[in-house]
Amino acid sequence: MQEEIIATDTKKTSTLWWTLLALLVMAVGAAMRLRFYLYNRSMYRDEAALALNIVHRSFGELFKPLDNDQGAPVGFLLLEKVVVTLLGNHEYALRLMPLVASILTLPLLYLLCRQFLSQPFAVIALIVVAMGEKQYDYSADTKQYAVDVFVTVALLLLAMLAIGNPLHNAAGSRKGLIALAIGGALAVWFSHPSIFVLGAIGVMAVMESRSRTPRPSAVDLLGVALIWILSFGANYLLVLHRLSHSHFMQSFWTEADAFAPIPKSIKALVWYKETFFAIFESPCSLGFVGLSALVFVLGVGWLYRQRKSAALVVLLPILFALAASMVHKYPFKERLILFICPLIAIFIGAGFAYLFEGQRRAVGIVALLFLLITPLNKTREYIHQPWLHSDMRSVVSLVAANRQPGDELYVYEFCYYPYEYYRDRFGIEQMPAIRARQGIDGVEAYKKEFADLKGKRVWVMFEDAPEQPFALAALDDLGRRVFEAKPFDEYVACYDLR
Repeated sequence: MQEEIIATDTKKTSTLWWTLLALLVMAVGAAMRLRFYLYNRSMYRDEAALALNIVHRSFGELFKPLDNDQGAPVGFLLLEKVVVTLLGNHEYALRLMPLVASILTLPLLYLLCRQFLSQPFAVIALIVVAMGEKQYDYSADTKQYAVDVFVTVALLLLAMLAIGNPLHNAAGSRKGLIALAIGGALAVWFSHPSIFVLGAIGVMAVMESRSRTPRPSAVDLLGVALIWILSFGANYLLVLHRLSHSHFMQSFWTEADAFAPIPKSIKALVWYKETFFAIFESPCSLGFVGLSALVFVLGVGWLYRQRKSAALVVLLPILFALAASMVHKYPFKERLILFICPLIAIFIGAGFAYLFEGQRRAVGIVALLFLLITPLNKTREYIHQPWLHSDMRSVVSLVAANRQPGDELYVYEFCYYPYEYYRDRFGIEQMPAIRARQGIDGVEAYKKEFADLKGKRVWVMFEDAPEQPFALAALDDLGRRVFEAKPFDEYVACYDLR
């Protein structure tokens, strides 16, 4: 009896310590997200391009194709518009919803991981997401990708409550199904990849309805699916079909090699191999890519052996996104697949559950130490200073502080959207501005480009552009440089061409 009491107390103590560690990881993750948010980084090109749509459009106009070659879920855009309307047009307002979503993801992810993993391995999975560099980055970004991660985790957790945990043969509930039906119907308006998660949940529901006793009600499951389909259909007709036919998006992501090829050649197989390993570096922000990939594969096998439907509900969203990529409907690259990070994390936790069994424990400990090096080191670095995309806010403020009446602007293409966002704030919206073309080759070509600016004072803005040396050489021949600065990757100078 005394031995049983000691064992019970030891188990309770262990559970308490792991719970406290999970809370600590969540606290660190939340604090780092706040660190990035409060650092108040300058808007970069894509972020400013989306922010201009949110700020300058009415609520109704957000349902139309966006300007500046942008695309985002309309529900996300509408909520952003609400926040900006209430709090004002500034970075803190525009980034508030992604921040809140990213912080809320952490406790939900831990609860989700506990559906599949014991406490120690759930904490490992939590660390992968809580301390991920890309997770920090997009938590303080006007774009929708942090919301994608939140929606993915929330939907899978709702599925566990509604349909039941397949690992424990736990029964679902009618109230849970209602919540899942409503959550899924809303999710497609706030997250584009939510459709892949809903598809995986549907597969799990069908598998469980065939194998579990008592079975989930087929009528209830069909009702949930019908609600999802109707909501997605309305969203597609109103918004998504225009985005899926965007020529710019298709060409941009094709050039970025983001669409999965049909796997029928060696070249195509090489794409899958390279993409598989690249995932662990970006967006999952893990070092030792080969080790991370191996632990992931071991985790897929371990969870599949525990329960096939449990493994598939986590794996299928990734495979469905790949399938959509094959038909050029969804790019499978970097920020657009940030939503798969919690899924990868669950399998990595499962991989360590396998490695810590029996005589493999020593191997598991070594592997864990190597895997944690990158997220812990990056977190340490960013405590001192979050990393920047750009600093166009400083560039525009420098122009505003040093301009003279009659000055004009020459703004390089990649700088234009941030300049357009900040010019009103710094009072230079009335300055004549030329949006520079890309691909001007050579000094003589730039002299022709600047021909109409002779006799004026001209400010030029560049962002790490290959054309910049040609432009500056041409301006040095045409006039005198009276001001220059390089706040970050941007370069700003004033030339007197009079």
